[in-house]
Amino acid sequence: MACRTPSVDRAAEKTKDAASAIDKLEKMLKDRAGSKKEEFFAQIDQNFAAAKIDDAVQVEYSMDIKTEYSHEFSLDKVAGVITAVLNAAAEATKASVAPSPPLTPEALEAYTDVVNNVAEAARSSSDTASSMSFSMTRIGRGMFAFLYATSINIHDEETFGTEAVTSTAIFYRLMQSIQDAKNQEKFESAQIYADAVLKAKRLQAALLDELAEGKLTIDEYLAKDAQMQLVVDRNQKRLDEAGWDKTAPLTAPAAGLLGAPAMEGLFGAGATDTESAARDAVDRLSARGDAVASIVAAAREKLETSYFQ
Repeated sequence: MACRTPSVDRAAEKTKDAASAIDKLEKMLKDRAGSKKEEFFAQIDQNFAAAKIDDAVQVEYSMDIKTEYSHEFSLDKVAGVITAVLNAAAEATKASVAPSPPLTPEALEAYTDVVNNVAEAARSSSDTASSMSFSMTRIGRGMFAFLYATSINIHDEETFGTEAVTSTAIFYRLMQSIQDAKNQEKFESAQIYADAVLKAKRLQAALLDELAEGKLTIDEYLAKDAQMQLVVDRNQKRLDEAGWDKTAPLTAPAAGLLGAPAMEGLFGAGATDTESAARDAVDRLSARGDAVASIVAAAREKLETSYFQ
């Protein structure tokens, strides 16, 4: 499936050159889908090996493409397709040997945040976000959802104006492990909430890095950071309501609430890396004076409260 935002559709309708350029962009992603799928599956194998799971089988796999202007953040349609597939698959396996309950509306919304964060990370020019283009999330007893995103863009001022058009391919795969289901006595949606919070905070650090590098304007930074803050606040509230242990790291959610063994490799780079990246970006921004003073002050306050840990 290739999904385009209305603004890109309008550009394609205006000229044959625009339509041809967009078609070419999407074809480039489709042409390299095979090699990217291999990379995706290899990362899944590595994460299962780190988690000591060796019996996982595929329940669902697909790839979708979204094309939009670079400033846009509108992957909700693709995220909706993915979460609907995951919920349907979870529902279908309720009566299996390793039953996994369907996702709650809150968990589905949180996973939509995870999908969007992974896709935005693939579009980001910051090294801080690059490792987030892959995601592994336990969505139920023995049920794992994997995401992988990759982007390419085209910049043609005569055809599209001053802004680039970006196509993002999102691969997703649902896997089931009887072994994991037997090891985990219960499932809580808090794991997904924690994943959404963690990834949003890491993207906030990446946005600070992009601002410090001059790759985002102040207005672009503020708009994207506000979106990420909504994700953090919404899912942190859910974690609080679930009785989350605030002393437990978000990188080991099983230890935070479930009493189940934490899984190495489940959430990628840790909080220390995120905090270091944010601190480094703030140090560079400090030299830019009054224009970013309020942003620097807000970021320093977060660093002082261990927000990124």
